[in-house]
Amino acid sequence: QAGKAAVLVMMADTVLFAIARHHWRLAPFMRVVLMLCKPKLNQLLCALISIVNEWLSVASFWIGTVIFFAWIAVTIFENDAFKNKEHQYVNQGFNTFGNGLYTVFVSSATVDFIDKLNPTFAANRAYGLLWFVCLFLSNFLFLNLILAMVFETYQRKFSKAMKKVFQNRSLSVKKVYRILDEASPEDGITQQTFLQLTQAYEQ
Repeated sequence: QAGKAAVLVMMADTVLFAIARHHWRLAPFMRVVLMLCKPKLNQLLCALISIVNEWLSVASFWIGTVIFFAWIAVTIFENDAFKNKEHQYVNQGFNTFGNGLYTVFVSSATVDFIDKLNPTFAANRAYGLLWFVCLFLSNFLFLNLILAMVFETYQRKFSKAMKKVFQNRSLSVKKVYRILDEASPEDGITQQTFLQLTQAYEQ
């Protein structure tokens, strides 16, 4: 029903655009609706929505770690507006809390942490210990924990869905056997005959 409604809206939008030449269009949004009507994609979307709460419970630790180390870094480097040996400003990326939050976020979520954290490390090697703890917690521990949790939760829900599919298939096979057995004359249909029928059907 949603797919049919989306097609009708797209047709009406096309007619209105041909007449009025308005600047806003509904067709792109309706294409998204049509895409979501596909059963496989719909199942995947439902599975992703179902793990949001569990994902947030773990992601909150990662977000808290990013905020905490951004606050520490800004507190330490905010006023260090001088250049290090490599002619980079030490407080580059940490002159405000917003910039510090962005710098730590990028360092924790991507492989760009070397460029982001190098100005402070080049100024004093001891700051490497601070960034080691930050990257260990955020990049190594919590990100991998999030990925493992998402995979495990999705696998568990997928296993439940597949178990339900096979249970329904088993019930359907039993129901078909019972119907054929009752409809067959004399002694009904044997299990061997029904097995041959199912094997021929699978081919």
